[in-house]
Parts: sequence; structure tokens; C-alpha cells
Amino acid sequence: MPHRCRTRARAENTLLEEMRQWADAAVELRGPALELLVRDGRGDGERLPVGKLTAGLAQVAGEARARIDAAGHHRQATADRAVAEQAAGAWERARTLWEQELGAADQAAQALRGAQVEAREQDAAEQEVREQHQETHRRQVAQAEAAVAQAQEAADEAESAAGAAWEQWQGLVRSSGHGAQGRTGPSRRRRR
Repeated sequence: MPHRCRTRARAENTLLEEMRQWADAAVELRGPALELLVRDGRGDGERLPVGKLTAGLAQVAGEARARIDAAGHHRQATADRAVAEQAAGAWERARTLWEQELGAADQAAQALRGAQVEAREQDAAEQEVREQHQETHRRQVAQAEAAVAQAQEAADEAESAAGAAWEQWQGLVRSSGHGAQGRTGPSRRRRR
């Protein structure tokens, strides 16, 4: 068993050394992925991680493809730049439209506030006029009621005076002997 481990360790070391030589020779493939790939981070007795080697080689191949497809990247960058410029233009138009709408909204809000102030002032003025009319009406009703009461009192006094005059006239007629039969005096009924 120990012999097998030593053989495996020698084979892994040989593989890493050949990969380092290959990496030094493959100038066009140099990059961070290749440097990580050929670095030996194993401790004593550790095995070479095959999965890590496989993933590292795939990453090196991807970096190489990316550099090889520089023309494609340039076309993509140009297309991306055009899309970005279109997006910037659309953003600028949207911002301009938003500013216009914001200005219109501010004007509408100011107009609304002005209309609300005017409506409150008008309501207050109308309320004051209503209160004045109600006060005038109350005064007129009170004056009319006082006038009716005064007229009723005068009518009552006149009726009493007429009744007293009738009684006095009746007394005179009786004492003079001329009978005034069949006649009646003024009504004692009160008018309201």
C-alpha cells in the first residue's frame, strides 16, 4: 500500500510539473485561472484534487475563448453601448416628461389650494350674510309680535272703555225713563 501511495504522489507531482511547463509555454493562455491551476496547494500526503484540476482547465479554456472572441466581444460592446445610449435617451425623455407632469401637478395643486381658499372665504361671507338675515328676521318677528301684543292690549282697552261707556249710557237711559229695550251693548268678546 505505501508503495502505491508513493507512486501516485510521484505521478501527481509529475503531472503538476508538466502542467507548469505547459503553462509557461502557453503565453496566450496566461491568466488568473491558469496561475491557480498550476499552484500546488496540497499538504503532505494529500492527493491532487482531480475535480479541481478539471474545473480549472475548463476555466482556462473559457478565458482563452473569451480572448479569442475579441471581435465578438467588440460587436457585443458596441451593441451594448447602443442599447445603453437608447436607454439613456429614453430615461432623459422620461425625466423631461416627469418634470413637465410635476410642474403641471404643482400648478393644479396651487389652483386647487386657491379655489379652496376662495370657497372657504365665500362660504364664510355667505354664512355671515345668512346670520345677518336670520338676525334681521328674528328682530322683525320680535317687533311684529310686540306690535301684535300692543295692538291686542289697545283693543282690549278700547273694548273695556266701550263696555264702560255702554254701561254708563244704559244707566242714563234707565234713569231718564226711556227704556231701551231690545238693544244690546257692544260685544264683550275679546279678539285675539
